[in-house]
Amino acid sequence: MTRRPFSVTVTLGLILFNAVIWLAFGVIVAAHLHPALPDEPAYLLILSVLSLGAALVLSGLAFFLMKHNRLVYFLALAFFGLTTLAFFLDDFGWIDLAFLVINILPAALLLKDRDWYLHDLSHLTSTGIHS
Repeated sequence: MTRRPFSVTVTLGLILFNAVIWLAFGVIVAAHLHPALPDEPAYLLILSVLSLGAALVLSGLAFFLMKHNRLVYFLALAFFGLTTLAFFLDDFGWIDLAFLVINILPAALLLKDRDWYLHDLSHLTSTGIHS
């Protein structure tokens, strides 16, 4: 059995944690519980659908990254890059900084463990070293 590096496990956990945050945010917005958002129903609907969509995308990314899907590796980097850029389109506060870190950490770890995600599992031994 091929061992997964600890940093890959951390990356996948951070991606799933990010998905849970987006899911929670989508539910909060859909339930009209966010005090800083306008009461415009169309705006709230779009924001909640996009948030729930982000949670689904992140869950899918985590699942397929575990399977060493090369395309998903690059899609994950693109997703984190775009969502990181999106944070700078709004007012920037402490909560935005926390979300920025939650986006940058998995992207940095994906880059760090690039070889693990992009190599075929059949080339690895049980210790995780190339044969």
